[in-house]
Amino acid sequence: MVGIILAKESHSAMGLITNFVKVRLDGKIIDESLNPRQMIDLGWAPCIVTELRWQSDGRIVSKQFPEGVLAKLLPGKTSIALIETYDVNRAPLSAMSVIESTGDLLYSIPNLQVVMGKNLSGSFCWFEPSTDDTENCFSAVFQADIDGNLVQYKFDFDIASGKIQKISASR
Repeated sequence: MVGIILAKESHSAMGLITNFVKVRLDGKIIDESLNPRQMIDLGWAPCIVTELRWQSDGRIVSKQFPEGVLAKLLPGKTSIALIETYDVNRAPLSAMSVIESTGDLLYSIPNLQVVMGKNLSGSFCWFEPSTDDTENCFSAVFQADIDGNLVQYKFDFDIASGKIQKISASR
């Protein structure tokens, strides 16, 4: 059965995430204010992010991702969405997941999804702005091969539950 995988039955109130940074393999730090255009202007070459760091409830939290991670601090700043393997030229190693401010898994979203009545095996590749509810949802692009054709769908997820709110064709 396709669906979200909850890490635990109930969740206590999550703390606020502050001072969120992404640390690249080359040691350069991407803070919340730095965008891709600014990185290019600084002359930074593309490089994977291998560590996430933040503060929550007075403590520093750090998570390591040796193979790289795409990460998005979600609206409300109490959780982070992760795509641990995002190289589309190799098989994905893990599903997309959302972690709490403590760094613990809140839920994961499998790489098997139902779109227009078809079971599709693919992977989530990147995050995009949410289509409608920007305060309670986040969006990611899912890519799959259907009969030799690469297709992409944008999924909007409820932040708190991980339930799909909307699926639309991407690009």
